[in-house]
Amino acid sequence: FPVTIISEIIQVNPLRVFISEVFPGKIVPYHWDVEDKEEEWLKQYGMLYRYVCCIDKPRPASVLVFDKEALYYNKQGDIFQWDSYKDYHSAANGGEFPQYYFHFLGHK
Repeated sequence: FPVTIISEIIQVNPLRVFISEVFPGKIVPYHWDVEDKEEEWLKQYGMLYRYVCCIDKPRPASVLVFDKEALYYNKQGDIFQWDSYKDYHSAANGGEFPQYYFHFLGHK
């Protein structure tokens, strides 16, 4: 999954990218992702932007939840910008297959 493709689509330079996996029958409790280089990056770039891309084809019973929104049954390849890179979020998978999300943190 080439990072450069996402970077070109969203017009953001990557700083940290990763894929999260939520196994069937599991939940990821409400949290925000700690970034060790946050202070350094904020000083250098001023603002950070975070996106998530749905890797899998739509499947029932898997959801990524934010404060006021949820990603559910989205198309494979859909990309969403977070309101803030520090947004609290959670995930749950009541389906039969692992669910994968591609996360992208970067700067303009």
